[in-house]
Amino acid sequence: MPSIQMLYVHVESQALEAINWYVRDKRSKARWSRVLRFLTIILTAAGGLVPLLRVSGVKAVGAEWGYVLLALAAACVGLDRFFGFSSAWMRYLTTSMALQRLLLEFQMDWAIMNATLRDSPVTSGQCMELLQRIKVFGAAVLHEVENETLAWVAEFQSVLARIEQQAEKARQAESAQNRVALKDSLPAVPPRDQERVGIARPTPRLKASLRRLFRRSGGGREVRDL
Repeated sequence: MPSIQMLYVHVESQALEAINWYVRDKRSKARWSRVLRFLTIILTAAGGLVPLLRVSGVKAVGAEWGYVLLALAAACVGLDRFFGFSSAWMRYLTTSMALQRLLLEFQMDWAIMNATLRDSPVTSGQCMELLQRIKVFGAAVLHEVENETLAWVAEFQSVLARIEQQAEKARQAESAQNRVALKDSLPAVPPRDQERVGIARPTPRLKASLRRLFRRSGGGREVRDL
């Protein structure tokens, strides 16, 4: 029993340490989440009020400040999503509650099992039952921590993927704008008939007029086709 009791204390201390870590760390996540969400609400409301102030006749605030405030609100939401303050707060809260439930069940089962063994010698079967209960509890604690870690990894990867997609769209839009600007800056290419340099050939009407002019003057040679 002494070795089993030491194993019980070790597993219980590991669970308590995990619970304390989640409870302690979720406080900072909750604080940042509340601050960013509060700023998002305030900035969004202020950005929506700017056009109303302009319509009501208040000229002291420029219309461009509405776009600035809305952009800052979007930035707050982006920061919350990138660092995962709100989602981590929810994960830590649910994980700590699940670990507390597992620990309470384990402690109660252990107390019941020790109560049945208090006045009788411990058999090998009872010892294996105690060890199996410790094993199940330790595996359950690790399972909860592992699930929370995998959820964090999946969320972080999805955030990075969204950021890369947005960056790629921004690069494509910038490249398209650069192509349009370069096309507008180039001089217009003249048609082929305008590129030729030399004396333009006379039209048929001009030829007929020249013939009549020379005939009337008399003695002049008839103008032949050029």
